[in-house]
Amino acid sequence: MVRNIVYNLPYIKNADGSKVPPIHTFIDVFGGSGNVTYTLPPLPYHVERIYNDKDLYVSNFFYVIHTYPEEYKAKLSHLVEFVQTADTEELSALGRGSFKKKEIADRMEYKVLIARGIYKKCDYFGNVIRHSKTPLNKEEMLRGALAFTYQYSFGRNYGSSVSGIKTTNDIQNFIKNIPKWKHMTDIFKEVDCRCDDALEIVNSYINDDKVLFYLDSPYIATTQYKETYPAQKKKEKNDDKNEISLGDFTKMRDALKQCKGRWIFSCRPKATTRTPTGEASYYDPKQAEQIYQLLKQYEGTGKYVVYLATKGMRDELELWGSGISEIMIVNFKPAIPDIEIARHLNITNTNLLKSLKSEYRVLEYSPFLKLVEKSLVG
Repeated sequence: MVRNIVYNLPYIKNADGSKVPPIHTFIDVFGGSGNVTYTLPPLPYHVERIYNDKDLYVSNFFYVIHTYPEEYKAKLSHLVEFVQTADTEELSALGRGSFKKKEIADRMEYKVLIARGIYKKCDYFGNVIRHSKTPLNKEEMLRGALAFTYQYSFGRNYGSSVSGIKTTNDIQNFIKNIPKWKHMTDIFKEVDCRCDDALEIVNSYINDDKVLFYLDSPYIATTQYKETYPAQKKKEKNDDKNEISLGDFTKMRDALKQCKGRWIFSCRPKATTRTPTGEASYYDPKQAEQIYQLLKQYEGTGKYVVYLATKGMRDELELWGSGISEIMIVNFKPAIPDIEIARHLNITNTNLLKSLKSEYRVLEYSPFLKLVEKSLVG
């Protein structure tokens, strides 16, 4: 969705009909997998792209493909060869240990066990990088980038996961996707890659009126959220308890409120929690209250909300019934994204758009919050 909003930036107009000045810098504040920066649609003017992620293991990968692109691409072939030929008792044991039940591991093909063992080794090395107190040398950085490449070739539930390696077909898909990693390297040659604190990078551009921040912040009620926005210590007896529960999230809100440029903040208004086995999800009233309090923090700061809806369905039913998985809070009035453009740019799953007969909707923030109060909280 964010890419479609960005694509439509040149078509935004002020109240008097004049065009809004173009942006000159796009900052992916919580860059993660880098997919948004990688697939950012072209604009009719030059835009500097900045990728940022505080995770040292993640940011190391993007630093490497930006700084040592040719060496990285050359080593990819060695990675493929290693995955195809590796055969040790250590890797096999690690692979078997990645299954919770022995009977499941017993049914797995040997190559799958080896592939999962490699994943666990990469995971271990990734954690070494994350907690390293000394700078990495070039070879260590390249090795870390290859480990990241392997891990992030297997995913489940929108993230890297060893459970994404189930059959030899998964291993073959990893090999088939090597050209994608090479293409990403070519794109990130032109991207400024950083490893800064999210709040610090926003504050450093707070007076720039031609910047566009994209913040795909960790969602509330997740481990990543607690790590990104640690709980504040209570100082006064009369402190607002809800304010405390949101932690340093309020500092980010205050920074964005002072921001002279434009920003897009991704948020999940879906109060569902998965069961411990991950096989099903259920409505979580406690999480609903947390989400409501988070959204309420943006009242007076966020101006509009953009989301993908089903044609003919009322907004309150979208929030309560089908469950919108993501919304974009923005501080500017966006041009309404076009579904056909989304299909053309492959921004969203086109089959999903076609089957649901979807449309983008833009609501002012206050009316949206009232819908949340009515449908999410009750």
